[in-house]
Amino acid sequence: MESADLVAAKLRAPVSLAPLLPRPRISALLDKAAAESTVVLLIGPSGSGKTAALSQWSTGAWITLDAQDNDPIQFWRYVAQAIGAPGNSHPPGSDAFVAELASGIAPGTGLVLDEFEHVVARGIHRQLDLLVSAGNDLTLVIGSRVRPPLRLDRLLLAGRLTSLSWTDLRFSPEEAELLGRRVVDSDGWPASVALQGRETDYLVEHVWAELAAGLGEFLLVAAVPARFDVALMNAVRGTSDSDVLIDRLRRDEVFLISDDGRGRWYRLQRSFREALLHRLETTAPDRLVAVRRAAARWHATSGDQEEAIGLALAAGDFSSAVRLLDDGLDVLYRDGRLVSLEQWLVALPDTALADSGLGRRALSLWCELGRFSERDRWIDATPSARAIGSDEVWRLCLPRERGDLTLALRQGRQLLATALPSPQSASQARISVARTLLLAGFYAESAALASEIPPLWSGEPPAPVRVALHGLRGLAAFLQLDAEVQEEAAAVRAALHECQVRPSARMMPEAMILLALDSADPAGELARLVDESGYGNDLTMGAFATLLLARQLGGTEAQVRLAAADALLTGCPSLLGLVDFRDRIAAEIGAPVSAATSVGETLSERELIVLQYLRSELTLREIAEDLFLSLNTVKTHARNIYRKLDVSGRHELSR
Repeated sequence: MESADLVAAKLRAPVSLAPLLPRPRISALLDKAAAESTVVLLIGPSGSGKTAALSQWSTGAWITLDAQDNDPIQFWRYVAQAIGAPGNSHPPGSDAFVAELASGIAPGTGLVLDEFEHVVARGIHRQLDLLVSAGNDLTLVIGSRVRPPLRLDRLLLAGRLTSLSWTDLRFSPEEAELLGRRVVDSDGWPASVALQGRETDYLVEHVWAELAAGLGEFLLVAAVPARFDVALMNAVRGTSDSDVLIDRLRRDEVFLISDDGRGRWYRLQRSFREALLHRLETTAPDRLVAVRRAAARWHATSGDQEEAIGLALAAGDFSSAVRLLDDGLDVLYRDGRLVSLEQWLVALPDTALADSGLGRRALSLWCELGRFSERDRWIDATPSARAIGSDEVWRLCLPRERGDLTLALRQGRQLLATALPSPQSASQARISVARTLLLAGFYAESAALASEIPPLWSGEPPAPVRVALHGLRGLAAFLQLDAEVQEEAAAVRAALHECQVRPSARMMPEAMILLALDSADPAGELARLVDESGYGNDLTMGAFATLLLARQLGGTEAQVRLAAADALLTGCPSLLGLVDFRDRIAAEIGAPVSAATSVGETLSERELIVLQYLRSELTLREIAEDLFLSLNTVKTHARNIYRKLDVSGRHELSR
């Protein structure tokens, strides 16, 4: 949600406010590399002159990257805008978006990605590989402190990759002489040549301290935001003279860099900014906090919500961060910004969660992400959450996790009978109940409930919601031997391409299981899901996935997996059709059936159903309501069950 001016600043090569030494030798190297290669890497440490060399050479598309560009949605929007291809029929951040972008690149297009070391998201690396391997006319030039982890072996073998290092950027003695500097002691490293070997501490303690009155203090404040303009600096400093001070600094080649080429947005040279931030942290931490809070307020007022959230968290202003997250949660969720949401929510301490309105909505998100430890932390830290009635969506997963499918279904059906406040909460409720129905053996009902989700939204549901609903329908189809499995699996893959986060087995269990079953190696993929995730607290989902794995394996390995599933299910109060599913698989692999099935010869069909309900936490009256029986009939069935199984009461019943 960055402003148009901030985006424009990122998409222009930085403009030096002091004359740069012309370096035709470096420009010639880059010309040759770009003519011969699909990808050009310019790798070197801070101060090696990468940005200066690229900005002198480049006349094409440019993006200056920072840590916030690990968001694939934001990253690919910038790429599309930089190369002049904003029109795209697919959601930004998806593989389909990248593929369409790659197919429409005009001949002779070049793109510089500067300061690429900040992009560590593996998904973006993978998609860049897709972009450069698509056989288009793009020339990609990457400036970075470290070699990017891209798969460029094919380009290297084809002679389409050129790597330049900081040694190529070293000043020659002749170039250094033009600056009036020595090159011997610096080994030609541009920063050392420019500063004559002075370390950052020296710059802060001497150069910064000797600046004209007001400039040093201005720079300390300017170091806090990543970028600044006159309005932001006036607001943060509480003055109206920031334009005058910026004009005085425009002549200083060490400190100030124009980001937009128009003299509005600026940033400090990175290593110098880091040194000033370190000084604030060690000598004036309270002032650093105050500046961050003021900058957060300015960004919030200006509509730059994500900048505001990051600054508020960095300042420890958790109440403001909670308010901003509460206001923006729905929009961020619809945009698939799960990575950013998760990072921000995890950063909130327990003390910030008490009595926050964000608590209820975040609890549902933690359940959806499979982050049970965070969900439990929020429950413990939020008294209002513990006092909320059972109509909250997030509570639906609790009885299912501990193996009480009967209670989970009862609570779920009660919730679905109420008017839920938003399409998001209504979708989350249906996903949770459909998941329980699937585990309980009600496959058709599970698929039907998942199919109720799309009409809840005015347009297409968000990608995470579509992943879940197609996963549920596809797995239900698989269990019913339906031919629609591949169609649903394809829909899951398409929706996954639009998600910002790489899904995990805990986050989207049905979808991941479906894709494993639809893969070339179902047993191997299922084993990876089961062994790597364990499914956390969700005993029934873990047992379900393990049973499917046992079916795929067969033989002795299947027996081992069946025993592992039994260990998860032991002591679960009410498993309904999951027991039958377990016994069908046991019969297929030649293993013993469960105790519940072995008593089937003595219990009637109705008594077997009542037995499953008796193992739940429901009262006899609630069981009667669920089964549409009278209370006396349920009591009669219960007495007969106790007598036939030779137990004295419900507490002696086990799976």
